[in-house]
Amino acid sequence: MDGLIRELRMADYQIPDVLILQCSSDGVSPKKSTRNGYWTLLVSIQNLDTSPPIVMPITLTYGRDKPKDLIWFENGIKSLVDLLEHRTQCGVTFKMSNFIMDMPAICYLKCIQYFTTIDTPCSLCTVSAEHSARAKFRILSPPDRSKPFWTHEDFVQILCANQTAASPLLQLSEYMNLIWDIPPDPMHVVY
Repeated sequence: MDGLIRELRMADYQIPDVLILQCSSDGVSPKKSTRNGYWTLLVSIQNLDTSPPIVMPITLTYGRDKPKDLIWFENGIKSLVDLLEHRTQCGVTFKMSNFIMDMPAICYLKCIQYFTTIDTPCSLCTVSAEHSARAKFRILSPPDRSKPFWTHEDFVQILCANQTAASPLLQLSEYMNLIWDIPPDPMHVVY
């Protein structure tokens, strides 16, 4: 990271003392004809005025289907935590902004069950999906303001009803809110 900061300074970019990071992760299939694919953990710098934005890989894994375990992701999160904990030799520190993923990646990486398929609450609040006699799948309840929201502490202590295991994202619990800094299911929140 020091090399990148030195290069940006030589190119006359104004580098703030604190760089704000946004992470993203998703699975990508390079070809439709194969089940092989990449899973990525990427980071971009939000408060640096570059065009195009700087996006850097933290970790990249390739294989058949999605990885069966999250060791690749856990190793990437450890690298990210190292970055957040230490000031660079150039004197720059880092802060987490948020983590952007689509809903299947959120479920996979947060180790939660997708709430429209079973009677578990969503990743944001305690509203459960309801079964529709007319439909062959569960439908979303409209937002119920009387239902409490899950808290960051609930997730860290693995108290949320839809958590299936301890997520590698728990390593970031000191740097970001694991409920609000990861986008909730838009189908539940918007509709």
